[in-house]
Amino acid sequence: MMNKKILIVGLCFLVCLVCISISFMYKENLELKDVDFGYKTENKQLKTIDAISMMYETDAGSGIYELSDSSSWNTDGYVFNEALSKCENGGTLIWDVTSKVVKLVTNMSDKCYVYFDMKKSNTLADFIISTYGTDESLLLHDSSLENGANDGAYRFVGADPNNYVCFGSSASTCPDENLYRIIGVFEDQVKLIKATKATTSLLGDSALHYADYSFCWSGSCNNSSNDWSNSTLNTKALNEVYLANIGDVWSEKIAITKWQVGGLTYSNGSASNAKTVYDYELGVNKVDKTYEAKVALFYLSDYYYGALPKYWMLKGMSSYSTPNEDYRAAAADNWLHISDVMQWFITPVTNTDVFSTYKDGRVGKIYNTCYEDGNACGGVRPAFYLRENVSLSIGEGTKENPYRIEL
Repeated sequence: MMNKKILIVGLCFLVCLVCISISFMYKENLELKDVDFGYKTENKQLKTIDAISMMYETDAGSGIYELSDSSSWNTDGYVFNEALSKCENGGTLIWDVTSKVVKLVTNMSDKCYVYFDMKKSNTLADFIISTYGTDESLLLHDSSLENGANDGAYRFVGADPNNYVCFGSSASTCPDENLYRIIGVFEDQVKLIKATKATTSLLGDSALHYADYSFCWSGSCNNSSNDWSNSTLNTKALNEVYLANIGDVWSEKIAITKWQVGGLTYSNGSASNAKTVYDYELGVNKVDKTYEAKVALFYLSDYYYGALPKYWMLKGMSSYSTPNEDYRAAAADNWLHISDVMQWFITPVTNTDVFSTYKDGRVGKIYNTCYEDGNACGGVRPAFYLRENVSLSIGEGTKENPYRIEL
């Protein structure tokens, strides 16, 4: 009897070894080889993955996956499935959209399984792109677009384009609180921004009025840094309270994004035209400093390029006496403008200030002061990129009948 038990245990152990070998069959070394990038998140290191199981969906939407024996990432026609991808020792997997690789946030060696979904044919991004040429409010920023960003993105422009999306609600009539708008499509990802400023129901009771959650960091705006990574508006209000309030189902639709937070000088941001702002914020002249998270604020260049092209050569702000020479002239033709509140951008000025809009449409900065009446700290509009496989369900993009996405 004892010999039989030993035999059974031995066979089970052998089966387990075979399973592990199959799971990592394209790598001889089953241990994870970590490359430290020197980036820490809550005492964890950001690392790339050298040995991993890659699971690819067999058909779009099937939910059936097969193990790949490839030794390189195959992402053509596939998108990273954040929900299914996981590690045995608690590591977190992040898809780097720019580099097209998976990164691991962990403090120990780990064995991970990365899932890729086959890209669907009815994605919201594909539908928006398909309207280019028929929707005059959607512009492609390629080399032929005069004064455009030349980044290959599709952006909505004008006074009131049909770019509304109902996000966070399945109600037959979309609540105003759940109305968002599409800034554009960037590398197959739709970028959304809240249609109006956020309320306390989304960001928490203190987020809109006090320095605790503001872009003023440490509870007092004076003598503080304008580093977005240290902003409690970022870490607390947007990427904790807001995500919790919209719920897991909707939060999983949002992609982890590498946000550019290097900033630019006040002159290059407010006394320049749209292309100059873009180049210094995101383009060839940018200070390449990034922060990875799901939710942020919109870019300064998003605001400039939301106006009709005839305004793109105007400065953000010229002087108080020449409104026709700056973005006050563009306010009525820029859907991203809100007339009742100053809006914050994610973009810092290269000192202790942050770029903002004025209520009249000009681009300026908010000094180290947060006003309890919400004029300065109240202009918070959560912005984020949807995951590539988010699909269109119904809708026309109007405020009354916004686009709906599949859950």
